[in-house]
Amino acid sequence: VYEDLKDYEQSKTACQQALSIQSTYYGQDHIALANTLVVLARAEGGLGHYPQKKQLLKQALSIGVNHYGEQHPEIAFTLKNLANAYGELGNQNKKLEILQQILIIQTNCYAKNHRLVAETAIEIGLIYDNIGQPSKVIIWIELALP
Repeated sequence: VYEDLKDYEQSKTACQQALSIQSTYYGQDHIALANTLVVLARAEGGLGHYPQKKQLLKQALSIGVNHYGEQHPEIAFTLKNLANAYGELGNQNKKLEILQQILIIQTNCYAKNHRLVAETAIEIGLIYDNIGQPSKVIIWIELALP
């Protein structure tokens, strides 16, 4: 709720309290913690704390992979947040690498013409444009077309 209201400080506080309770009740590697870590990471990002956001997402990703495996839509979701964190930190090459990983997961989980596959392909194309490789933009934009 706090995140929806853009009250990132309150969201951060609530998430930290939830993590304390969850880790006591479930242990350190329960999937519930991963979900809360993602929300906490988004709160940190909303506050402009991008290095913290990245670290929290890496922690959530580790728990998620242990729970779901590497080829699951929830992993793609967490990776998308992590890709955005790298982008916010100015590392477009790492963001591109993660987006390509997301696309592999999405094409394994969804139909080729799924909205999420198209959105990821377009985002990859835009990053190629940002890093000075406009010739690759068309390839990725065309991949997004039905």
